[in-house]
Amino acid sequence: MVEFGRTPNINPAAGRDHWPHGFSMVMAGGGVRRGIVLGETDPEGKKLPEEHPHRYAVEGLHATIHHLLGIDYQRELMSPIGRPMAISAGTPIGELMVENG
Repeated sequence: MVEFGRTPNINPAAGRDHWPHGFSMVMAGGGVRRGIVLGETDPEGKKLPEEHPHRYAVEGLHATIHHLLGIDYQRELMSPIGRPMAISAGTPIGELMVENG
């Protein structure tokens, strides 16, 4: 997994900019279901489908990974200055996990 996908279009500097609206990743082992594909953009890679625009958000991936590793994704930890920080802001994606499939 990468932190961003790349824009569907080439920019003026002949490159492609960060694109948070769509990217690819591979997950395997550790309780991840095999042989599934989740999420999509339109054929040009520009828009998310209107019926589920944020269904598989990055926060959900983080929560899923933590859950599969046995880490309480809902737990809050205290920073050195006493500020509570959530481990994850998401909820596990059931379709990705063997236990829910």
